[in-house]
Amino acid sequence: MKNICHTIDFRDALNLHTAANPNGEIRGQLYRLLREGYTAGIEGSQQVPPVISNARGTLVASVDRNQTDLHFMVVADGINVNGIHFHNGAEGSTGPVIYDMLSQFINNGAFGYWKSTDATPFIISNSLMFRNDSAYINLHTVANPNGEIRGQAERGFYCVTISTDISENILKVENFNLFPNPVNRNLNITFNGKSKDNATVIVTDIEGRKVLSININVFMGENKIAVDASRLSKGMYFVQIKNSEKATAYGKFIKE
Repeated sequence: MKNICHTIDFRDALNLHTAANPNGEIRGQLYRLLREGYTAGIEGSQQVPPVISNARGTLVASVDRNQTDLHFMVVADGINVNGIHFHNGAEGSTGPVIYDMLSQFINNGAFGYWKSTDATPFIISNSLMFRNDSAYINLHTVANPNGEIRGQAERGFYCVTISTDISENILKVENFNLFPNPVNRNLNITFNGKSKDNATVIVTDIEGRKVLSININVFMGENKIAVDASRLSKGMYFVQIKNSEKATAYGKFIKE
């Protein structure tokens, strides 16, 4: 269940009324200073219908205060993409393509701006699609032309919790959590190990560059790992835990 609250946008105003001027004596137009941010975890289970895929990805996007451009950063792993788009559609439904990013998808990532001056311009109605949780990103492949992995763009942070028994050689992890988030110094990682294993905690920045790598022993039951994040620059980072076979836990955090 989502919390519902009023969001102040660039059309809102503050008005002070008096007896002499009951309709308002002085007024100020509220103006957003920060970009409006969205994130999405991209996976096969969000497809309609769901697709079984080991591929994973993450989207970070933001809209400027004038609603004239969308900045997007997408990374994906384990997939040979032949199409990548933003679509208009709520969670659990499908919809038309609203923006094509294939030309910007290079080395497993797409980074760029969708601007009001593009051939397919970014307009207010597109911004409202994101604000109303009605925009999603879809990565297409030859095997799955309707989309192999998908992510619904939402405000806030998204963490994928995965339990897998596809192979006895793949690390089995449940209830993967990161806290505190945002973090200033020590990031705690907790999860339940379903088997003993040697693994690696890998932290990457939004451009996919590895900034931390820690070797760990995974135990049956509760596991807790403390990561020193004090030397990281401010921004968003991604975490995965993997053994020699495959990453099986993903999350993201903000460094203050």
